[in-house]
This record gives sequence, structure tokens and C-alpha cells, in this order.
Amino acid sequence: MCVLLQRIFLSKFTVMLLLIDEFQLLQNNKETSLFSMEWKSASSRLHYKNVARRFMTIASYIDKYKPRFVFANFDQMVYKQLWGKESQFYWKIHSVMKNAGVQKFAYIKSKDKLTEVLFDQLLSNSELNKVEVKAFDTQEEAKAWLLSDYRIRELQNKFAISA
Repeated sequence: MCVLLQRIFLSKFTVMLLLIDEFQLLQNNKETSLFSMEWKSASSRLHYKNVARRFMTIASYIDKYKPRFVFANFDQMVYKQLWGKESQFYWKIHSVMKNAGVQKFAYIKSKDKLTEVLFDQLLSNSELNKVEVKAFDTQEEAKAWLLSDYRIRELQNKFAISA
């Protein structure tokens, strides 16, 4: 079952739940400017055209909410089919991220080696679009890196320190 645009309150941050189903979880935190996507193990059953549609949905959310930081958890994703147009498709997403003002993109690699190699190659192209890209082992490490600038600004504001 898909739930769209439901607000969830986590600690002091408001997180907007954009999509949740058996394949994916998409969230946006306006306060921290963090867009998060998690691919679930059931995504291995998706046809490549459905994977492409889902990435286009992600691109439209990034374009709409214009987050500075994007987190992707590909840990459970298994991309079974290569259709030869992946690089064109991901260039489109990179363009959307650049135009939306995304500064950092952190991701957790897939446990599936073919999927890991494919996404590593595609995501390395983000550097050409001025998006800083880094892979991590855990969600905590990734989000700490993404939000490090946000936390510094938060402390500066709290203690009235200028940069």
C-alpha cells in the first residue's frame, strides 16, 4: 500500500513521507534540506522500466523540494537487467540534482556486486555536475557527513558565532 504526503514527526524534525511501498521509501526533511531514498529488497523484482520510472519520480521530487543533500540506501537493491541506456538516464537525474542545487550525495552501496559496480560508475559522473558524491558503509556515517555543515550552522546560530 502506498502512502503519499503523510507527515511524520521524528524528534524535533518534521519529515515528509513522500512514498512508501514494498519497493521503496522516499522522505524529505525540509528543515535539514535532506532528501532520503531507500530501496527495499523487493525492488529486485521490478522490471528495468519500472526502476526507470521510480528514478524519474525521485528526480521530480528533488526538482520540487530542492534539497541540498541527498541520501540513497542501495544496500538491498539488486538491478538485474542492463538495458544500455542507464548512462543517459542517470545524466538526466544528475542534471536535475545540479539544477535543484544539490551539494552532496551520499549512498550506501548494494550488497549485489553487479549493482554496486553499475551505480559506482554512474554516480561518479555526478562530480562533473558539481555534486559531491561519497559512498558509506552505514546510514549514520552517511547522514553525519551530509549534515555536517547543517550542524555547524545550527551551533553557530545557537551560540551566535559567525563563520
